[in-house]
Amino acid sequence: MKQYINNVNWISVIALLLATTMLQLILQQLYLGNFTVVGFSSNLQEIIQSNKAPEVWNQFLMLLSHYSVVSLTVIFLLMLLTTIGLFFSSNPVYAFVMAMIFASFWISNLGRSSSWIFEFLFPSLFALVVSIAQWDIKNHSKKSNQQLGYKILPSHKKWVMILAVFIIFVIFYYFNYLSKNGGEHRLAVSSLFSIFSSLAIFISLYLDRLRPVLQTEVMDFVNNRYLVIMGSIIGLMLVYQVNADISLHWFTSEGYKNLVETYQKTSNAPEVVKSFLALSASMSSILAPIQFIFETLAAFCLFLGVFRTPMYWLTTGLLGLLMIIEFGVPAQWPPTPQSPVNWLWELMLPTSVLLICSVHASAQFFCTQSHRERWLGTQLFSELSLSTKTLIISLLIVIFGIAFAQSTASHIVGTVLSTTLLFSILLFLIIIIIDPMKAKSRPTQTI
Repeated sequence: MKQYINNVNWISVIALLLATTMLQLILQQLYLGNFTVVGFSSNLQEIIQSNKAPEVWNQFLMLLSHYSVVSLTVIFLLMLLTTIGLFFSSNPVYAFVMAMIFASFWISNLGRSSSWIFEFLFPSLFALVVSIAQWDIKNHSKKSNQQLGYKILPSHKKWVMILAVFIIFVIFYYFNYLSKNGGEHRLAVSSLFSIFSSLAIFISLYLDRLRPVLQTEVMDFVNNRYLVIMGSIIGLMLVYQVNADISLHWFTSEGYKNLVETYQKTSNAPEVVKSFLALSASMSSILAPIQFIFETLAAFCLFLGVFRTPMYWLTTGLLGLLMIIEFGVPAQWPPTPQSPVNWLWELMLPTSVLLICSVHASAQFFCTQSHRERWLGTQLFSELSLSTKTLIISLLIVIFGIAFAQSTASHIVGTVLSTTLLFSILLFLIIIIIDPMKAKSRPTQTI
C-alpha cells in the first residue's frame, strides 16, 4: 500500500480536482444566468460597484461589460477548454491559464462582503503549482511532447475504478446539493456536475492504458516538492484566518459562542452536525482557546512544512468539519437571507488537496527510516530549479499584492492583512534558515 501511494501521480490527481472545480463553477454560473449577455453585463456592474479592486482593474471590467458578447464568448470558451484540457492532458499551459482565470476572479472580488479572500486565491495558486510541477516533469523527461501525460495510478482493476468513480459521483452530488449552489436550480446543477465530473474522471483514468509510466525518482521529486508547497499555501491561509478571527474576537468565549450559534441557525449541514454545533456553543469557554492554539500551531507547521503527517491529518479534519458546517451558509457576514451562499469549493478544494498531502506524507513517513525526514521533511531549496524560484517569487508577490490591493479596506481587514504579511515574511525566513536542517531530497534523473 505504501509503495502504491508513493507511485500515484498526485499532481495529476490535483489537476483533475481543479478541473471539477471549474466545471462546477461553469454549471453554477450557467444556471444563475451569468452566461447570458444581460446577466454577464449585470454581474460585472454589480461586481464593480461592490468590490475594492484597483481602479485600473475596474476600468478593465467596465470595458468588458461594454463588449459583453465578445467578452462572454472568450471567457466561457477559456473556462471550458481549460477544464477539458486539465481532465485529459498534462500540458502545463492549461493549468497556467486556469490559474490566470481564477486570479482575475480573485482581483475582481477583492473587498466584497460576500467573498472570502481565499475563495478564488486557492484554485489560482494550486493551479499555478500544478502548472510549474508539470513543467518540471517535462524538463526531467525526454518525452516532452507527451500530451496525455503519464499514468495517474500505477495500476487499477476496472471494478475498483468504477466503484471509486461511483463514490465520487455520490459525494459530489450530495455535497453540492447541501451547499445550495445553483439556488433554485441546485438539483439540476448537482446532477449535471456529478455526472459530467465523474464521467470525465472515469475517461481520464481509462486513458491511463495509453500513458507511459513516470520514473519513480521523478515521481518522488515532484510529489515531495510540490505537495509541500501546496501545504504551505494552506498554512498561509491559516495565518491569515487566525489574525482575522482575533480581530473579530471570535476566539473569545462570547464571540466563539455567537459564531457557532450563527452557523447552527444558517447551516444546511446534516442534523448530527448541527447537534455538534449546539454542544460546541455550550462549551465555548473551553473550545475557543483550544481551537486558537491548534489553528496557530497548524498555521506554523503547515507553512514551515514540519511535523507534516500528524498536522496534515488533524488540519484536514478541521477543514473538513468547517466545510460541512458552511454548507448553505450565506456568504455575507453577518448572514442575511438575500445573500448568496458560500461556494462549495471555497473549503472543499483546500480540504481535498490537504487530504492528498496527508495520504502522501503518511506513506513517506512509514517508508523512510530517517527521523529527520519524518518530522522535518526534505530540503526544499537545495538545487532550486528556475521554475521553483519563479513559484516562490510569485507567492511573495501575491502576499504583497494582497496587502497593497486591500489598503483601502476597513481598519480591521487592513490590520489583518498587514499582520499576515509580517508573519508570512517571518515564517518564510524561518523556512530558509531551517532548510539545511532537513533531510536532503533524492536526486532525479532524466527519463
